Amino acid sequence: MFRFIPGVDSPEAIASLNSADLGELHDPVARLVLGRGIFPRSAAEFLTAIAAHDQAADGLPSQRTFLAGEGAQIANLKVDRQLRFVITRGRREGEQPDVLISTSATGSPFDGFLQVIGWDDKRRLYNFYQRLFGNAWFWSGNSEHALRSPSRGRGPFDSHVNGTLVMKELKQPWLNWHSMNASIHQDLLRESTLSGSLFAQELSGAEDLEQQVMRPGVRRSTAARVARSCDGVTVREAPLLLRHLFDSTTVNLASTTLQSTRIQATTDVMLPLSFFLASDLLLNGGLGLESAVTGARKTSGKAYLSSLAQFEVALKAPGFHQSGDTFFAFVVPERSLEDDEVVREMLRLGWLTPRFVACALMVDLANPVFSNLRAELTQVVPDELALAQDGGFSETLANLIVAKATKSGVSGAAEFASLWNLGTEAWRDAAVQRISSYVAAVDRRLTTEDGFADYFRLAESRRREFARTPLREFCLTLPATNIPDDAALLEMNENGDVQPKRGQGATGGRDAPKCV
Repeated sequence: MFRFIPGVDSPEAIASLNSADLGELHDPVARLVLGRGIFPRSAAEFLTAIAAHDQAADGLPSQRTFLAGEGAQIANLKVDRQLRFVITRGRREGEQPDVLISTSATGSPFDGFLQVIGWDDKRRLYNFYQRLFGNAWFWSGNSEHALRSPSRGRGPFDSHVNGTLVMKELKQPWLNWHSMNASIHQDLLRESTLSGSLFAQELSGAEDLEQQVMRPGVRRSTAARVARSCDGVTVREAPLLLRHLFDSTTVNLASTTLQSTRIQATTDVMLPLSFFLASDLLLNGGLGLESAVTGARKTSGKAYLSSLAQFEVALKAPGFHQSGDTFFAFVVPERSLEDDEVVREMLRLGWLTPRFVACALMVDLANPVFSNLRAELTQVVPDELALAQDGGFSETLANLIVAKATKSGVSGAAEFASLWNLGTEAWRDAAVQRISSYVAAVDRRLTTEDGFADYFRLAESRRREFARTPLREFCLTLPATNIPDDAALLEMNENGDVQPKRGQGATGGRDAPKCV
């Protein structure tokens, strides 16, 4: 068993884990398998090693198996669907599992990828492991390594950017997952490395993965992380926490619940509200803004089909081309569960007030993800923030932002200050009015084909920003269009109009996968 934390350890000096290293790993992966000198060659062998302890006090006898695959509903048998299992092991059914295994569902069980995450209940974080080169096992770091340089964004933390669990398509209809909305046909598992074994007798749906695994897993690791950042008086590394409110550290993918091939000209197409604003926090975060949205966010099937034709929408992968959208229509990035949970935890602890969170999210309201304007607010956050008895550090931080606003003219700070300065009561009514007016403007534009076409361009712009992150692993995750990859990025304004994005060229990232 080796240690290799990308960015921290040199590839030329990979070393075996010594007894001291192993003594710092308290999760079941180390305790029940690797720390005992057992190095499985496949997922099946790993599960056999775990199952040997089912009757022990620290055993994990409860198992669930989930299946995902980009393009799993495509009829073409030659397309590479990237089928993969997620297998969980826990102490009891219905409890948060402590081990998660991700592995290829096709091909040789000894050659495909095998990655394992273990929850360390003593240190309250996740450890990340992977098998390489046959049966060589590597510890690749823990949740803390994900959060700061030089390991941030490298190795397993290119996708697990916040050191916690990740499920890109988190919400109904769970695009690409076997679920109650769309099953993955068992015929696709004929060549599975696990199908037919006792480890994959029955697949669980993505709805259970979301509610019983991912959300509680992110919640517990986030609570532990936030607690570690504070000594009871001072919050350390405050910019690392506040970036989850002000910026997009990562995103999830949302879509309509409609199968794209079933949409006809007369179909009403309800678009995800999270495409238009940070709805999960603004409207469901206990900020008192629940009454702000009454509109429909509805367009016509005719407008949707017209945009598919206008932008030559197709699914593309090497050697594969199919005209049309993804299985569920209109896939778009939304604010991530990971970002929202950090904010919710700071609200729960009283570090942030509803007023402060709302004023921050109202900056660049119409662009809930990839907002350069809102991200500017991170610049004012000091490394440490002292907690006050009433309101945590919200007042301190708000004063810093307001002070910056007086010097900066048109800026994210100025937009924050314009709402904050209304006072402890009037800000809420003003926020409700702004949100209501904005959503009404969106609804008006959605009644026209040109209006929806603009929103389709905006969706494609945000997809291109997402495509330059490591979470865009597979070609079939998103549809292709005739919009060039280097086209100007776009953003929305509160009039419901789409315009060129301020701060062009700020996205960076890697090249998207080559899908032609």
